[in-house]
Formats: sequence, structure tokens, C-alpha cells
Amino acid sequence: MSKQEQIQATALRLFVADGFHGTPTAKIAAEAGVANGTLFYHYKTKDDLVVALYNKIKDEHANNVQAFINRDDFITTKFRNIFIHSVNWALTNRDKFYYIQQFNFSPHLALVSPEL
Repeated sequence: MSKQEQIQATALRLFVADGFHGTPTAKIAAEAGVANGTLFYHYKTKDDLVVALYNKIKDEHANNVQAFINRDDFITTKFRNIFIHSVNWALTNRDKFYYIQQFNFSPHLALVSPEL
């Protein structure tokens, strides 16, 4: 696992457990086993880390769901597959699901460009 992946995995765990404001970057770096400078090399600010982690998880979820969508299916079948596989993904990836929910109800959502 790369240092950036270690930072992201640790940040995910700590953000879900302690919230965005309750998780200092120094704690993320220490528990990830990297120096503070390494964390800030990959992410200029804590907000950058929060948003990058959200985008990564959101992309992972979208790719997972798209794998089960058939272009030729009727819209009702597509919707059912999206729903079922989204729920299954959330049950399998509890922390990631909680992170997305936490992010969507935080001021950080305003930092994501509408195109994403």
C-alpha cells in the first residue's frame, strides 16, 4: 500500500469515527505511519484530503454499480439493479457509506465542483 493509500485509509477510519473537525491531520499522519509533511505533500489542506477521499469513494461506488448495468435493459430493470447493488455496496463498505453520508451533510459538499 502506498503512503497516499495509507493516508486515505487512515483518514477514512478516523473521519467516520471522530468526524471531520474531531480529526486533526497530525493524528491521521501519525496513525498512517507517515510524517506530517508527507500528508501535506499529497494534500495541500485537510479540506483537499476530505474532498479527494469523497471523490475516490464516489468513483468506486459508481464503477461498482455500472458493472451491473446493462444498456439494453428497460429503465425499471436498470433502476432496480442500481438500487440493489448500491445497497449491497453500502452493506459491504460500511465506513465508506457512512463517509459519503457524513460528507453530503457537511459544508465540504460545497467544495465539490458541480461537474463531478
